[in-house]
Amino acid sequence: MMAENHFQKIIKEEALELISNTDKKYTQNKLLGDIVAKTGIDRGLVKKFIRELVDEGALFYTYQYGCSFLERSIYKVCCVSERVLLAPAGVNVVGGGKKICVILEHGASFGTGQHPTTRLSLQAIDWFMEQKEYFDIVSKGTALDVGMGSGVLAIAAVKLGMHQAIGLDIEAISRKEAKENVAINGLSEQIHIVDKDVNEIAGSFSLIMANLRFPTLKQLVSKLRNLTVAGGGLVLSGVKEEEISNLRMIYEMTGFQFLRQWIENRWAGLVFIRNGIEKA
Repeated sequence: MMAENHFQKIIKEEALELISNTDKKYTQNKLLGDIVAKTGIDRGLVKKFIRELVDEGALFYTYQYGCSFLERSIYKVCCVSERVLLAPAGVNVVGGGKKICVILEHGASFGTGQHPTTRLSLQAIDWFMEQKEYFDIVSKGTALDVGMGSGVLAIAAVKLGMHQAIGLDIEAISRKEAKENVAINGLSEQIHIVDKDVNEIAGSFSLIMANLRFPTLKQLVSKLRNLTVAGGGLVLSGVKEEEISNLRMIYEMTGFQFLRQWIENRWAGLVFIRNGIEKA
């Protein structure tokens, strides 16, 4: 029994890690095979404990193109950074200390916390807004979420202290789901969702967040600099580990100062500030 309990812990941790830190979708057989190959544990035992994860609600099945895939459930509360919890609608979460909880409906839009780039973005936002020498300069300003998907980044930024936020997304389904999530979190007066491309936006923002792929971030560098206030923060994700140095060079040459990076499963999240103001 003690050996089985030990294997249970190993198998469940391995299954959750594999599914959380990959771009590909896992069928049950593929997950079984990868865990057996990595751990050497009996296939029947692996199958048993994967089934337990489904029964517990930690994993759930999705269906696409006639195949079933296992994904990490968004129906459980998860902690994605020092202060940020993600929780499904309808789950009662009791906050404590500095922690904030972002409530999300399950939908089609990107940004439920299942992908590493969402978690990296939230970790970067959380960290930046704890750095008082930077954040005190801009904390009463407005955040801009470029390609907001579910709205999770804008919601977290406001709950962590930004005065208000604007979210951009050209996809109607994303705007609809983001509005629902904003309303669930009680932030409809503070977060405004706009059907515009970032190139149509004017103004100055204290914090800009963009979880986009490298070619798009490269293309937007001048626009994002023009939209960021001096001393304002810029959180970028959607970048592969091997793209970091190139992205840093492009943004540093355009007037940003690099502060910190996070890496998960070869994805990266980075924080910059726009030059033009000295630290306190």
